Amino acid sequence: MGVCWCLQVTTVPSAQSLHLLDFSFSDFDLSDTETTLATIRMFIDLKLIQNFQMKYTALCQWVLSVRKNYRKSVAYHNWRHALNTAQCMFALLKSGRLQNNLNDMEILALMIATLCHDLDHRGVNNSYIQRSDHPLAQLYCHSTMEHHHFDQCLMILNSP
Repeated sequence: MGVCWCLQVTTVPSAQSLHLLDFSFSDFDLSDTETTLATIRMFIDLKLIQNFQMKYTALCQWVLSVRKNYRKSVAYHNWRHALNTAQCMFALLKSGRLQNNLNDMEILALMIATLCHDLDHRGVNNSYIQRSDHPLAQLYCHSTMEHHHFDQCLMILNSP
C-alpha cells in the first residue's frame, strides 16, 4: 500500500486536536504523516477542497510532493518550516477572521505560497550561490533561491 492510499483511508484529525488554531503551535511531537494530515486538515477547514472541487487524492499527492521536495538535510528551510508557515497563515485566516476579507483564490494562493515558499532550499543564501558559481546562479540573475522555489512550485502544480 502506498502512502497516498494510507492517507485516503486515515481519518484526518481535527484542527483543535492538532492545535492548528494556536499561535503557540508546535510540530515537534508530530510524525511526518501527521504533518501531512495537518496540512490536509487546513485545506479542508478553509473549504479549499470544496470551493475548488479538488479531488482528495490529488490533494494528498500534491502535499506529499511538496513535502518530498524539501530537503531533510537542511536544518531550517525544510518541510517543518513550511508546515509552520502554513499553520501560522491558517491561524491568522481562521482565528483572526482574515478569511472574511479574502476571496477563495487569494486564500488558496496564500496556502500554496506558505507551503512552497522554500521548496528545494539548499541551506545557503543567494550570495553563496552566486559566489560559488553554482548552476542555479547561471539560471537566475538575481534572487536566485526565490526564483528556484517559485519554479519548483510551478513544476509540482503542473505535475499530473
